[in-house]
Amino acid sequence: MKRIIFFLLACIALTSGASMLLLATSAPVASGPVTSGLIMLKDAALGTGSAFPGTGCGVTTWTDLKNVTYNGTISNCSAGSGWIGDGTSTPYALSFPSVAQFTNGTYVSGTYGGNNSGDITVLIYVNAGNNANGGNVNARLFDMSDSSGNNFSIIHDSIAGNVVIKDTVYDTSLSATQFNAYTVGSYVQMAALSSGGADEYFQNGAIQVGSAYSSAGASGVNSTFFIGVRGDLNSTTFFNGDIGVLKVFNRALTIAEIQQDCAYYATRFGLTCVMGEGAFTSPATPSVTQRNGSNQAAIAVAGFSNGAGNKAQVDFVPRPGFAGTDTGWVNVTGYPYFSGTVTVSAGYYNLQGRVLNSSNTVLYQLPTWAQVGVGDIFLWAGQSIAANFLGCTATAHDGVFQEHYNVPNSWISGSDPQRDASLGTAPNQGSLIPGFSNAMLAHTGYPVGIIDVAVGGSSADQWGPPAPGTYYTALIKPALQMLGAGGLRAVIWDQGEADSLAGTSQSSYVASVGAMVSTSQTDSGGTVPWLFADTATYINGSFPAGAATIQSAQQFLVANAVNGYQGANTDSDTSDRYDGTHFNLAGCLVIVPLWDAAVWAALGI
Repeated sequence: MKRIIFFLLACIALTSGASMLLLATSAPVASGPVTSGLIMLKDAALGTGSAFPGTGCGVTTWTDLKNVTYNGTISNCSAGSGWIGDGTSTPYALSFPSVAQFTNGTYVSGTYGGNNSGDITVLIYVNAGNNANGGNVNARLFDMSDSSGNNFSIIHDSIAGNVVIKDTVYDTSLSATQFNAYTVGSYVQMAALSSGGADEYFQNGAIQVGSAYSSAGASGVNSTFFIGVRGDLNSTTFFNGDIGVLKVFNRALTIAEIQQDCAYYATRFGLTCVMGEGAFTSPATPSVTQRNGSNQAAIAVAGFSNGAGNKAQVDFVPRPGFAGTDTGWVNVTGYPYFSGTVTVSAGYYNLQGRVLNSSNTVLYQLPTWAQVGVGDIFLWAGQSIAANFLGCTATAHDGVFQEHYNVPNSWISGSDPQRDASLGTAPNQGSLIPGFSNAMLAHTGYPVGIIDVAVGGSSADQWGPPAPGTYYTALIKPALQMLGAGGLRAVIWDQGEADSLAGTSQSSYVASVGAMVSTSQTDSGGTVPWLFADTATYINGSFPAGAATIQSAQQFLVANAVNGYQGANTDSDTSDRYDGTHFNLAGCLVIVPLWDAAVWAALGI
């Protein structure tokens, strides 16, 4: 029986898909890397065979440390590619080209004398760049064909954010298996198993679920290996990123060895590894899910077990000091992959799991999944008063998190700065948001999630009516669609200063903002309340001539917009502003309670 396992250790900049947060390893489980059966070994730290080659393109052979007949020739090395790293802050690696160079990118090629119809294991440590193949679906991380033309490939589909495993030994139709766990923003270990045509995939030692994929394409040249491109050098298959280590074994590694290797390289590549017999893969941790009208949410749970057993159970247990109701042990479906949906009351939880046998004897506990919240999610939009321009940098309490507007399950601490404010370019100062969120958490005991897409200096007509190129279409709509029906408590709209200064008419302001409010109800698939800041018009130390007009427009929206509500009067404090526009610490302490009170009055939270 053929088994092929690939390990890919990847640092992947923002792509689609949920990141998988895993149990960190504290130390390797064995004294060294897995070496039994090793037939090919390329390590950038010893790229010359004995030392790092030095940065740049001076050395164009990647020496194989196990078998010199597998030395790799580096082609198309140029500016933006070549050897990189210092072995401390940056791992040694061979860097493949930037996006602009993909049509004639750097790659490594050499002779491959192995037999792909036998047991094979391949390990790759890779730091993939942004849009890792420039928008194509077939970038090859590694491609090898034996003398009989049996091909095995690891592909990065950057459009879907997938890892694709292709194996023509069993799969002559050129279809493949995709796995949607291409983790964003940190080094991970990736492993794929092919046995009798059935592909399996592990990430950081945790098993993933695959599905059919039909765009893999043919490869090419017998008795060769290629790193960073498909064997036929197709222009759509060049890879962008940094590859540090590549190994090939003539046997299949065990799950324990997958985890052992992850642990060994954890320090060098900053890895986070699952150790032991299983783990959760969903929900994200940390995370916040919007509670419904019954003060509950349906939470999708998924995970895996690497060990013995027949079924799994899960239990949401309130975190000490927070609200919540213990669900008790709930059966989930499937084994060793398990999944299910659990109705959870509003609160802040640790997710526990256990594996049982057919006699319902508990065999072992899964690592606890912490910081899972059911509470309220708010989207802040508008201009700089709602962004990182204030003199009150604040720390969020445990239970307050912020999420990227179009990357699901990308939750991080809600402390300032808010990462998406002003398209991520706002100064790293303070905002009203942690203070507001901390106050909401204190009142309800439920976690608070924030998405902040406010853009400093923006006017109403830059946001709406919704159309291509508007901030609504670029920022608010993706967030609404990501969260789905019932996934958001409210939009907080804090804007008006730019339009007061520009003399925007009431009708124009109402048309721009009102159209956004109406469209948002459709784009979200449900009901979205909007709270409008009352008289957010004070700027540069005074009220411009157009302030009264914008104030009237805001009140019209409160009274007439679909699901419109009264927000905070942010013009009520004109003195506590460090530059005549933006609040200092004293001003933030005045305005935060006003927004807190406005939300409670409008929504009855």
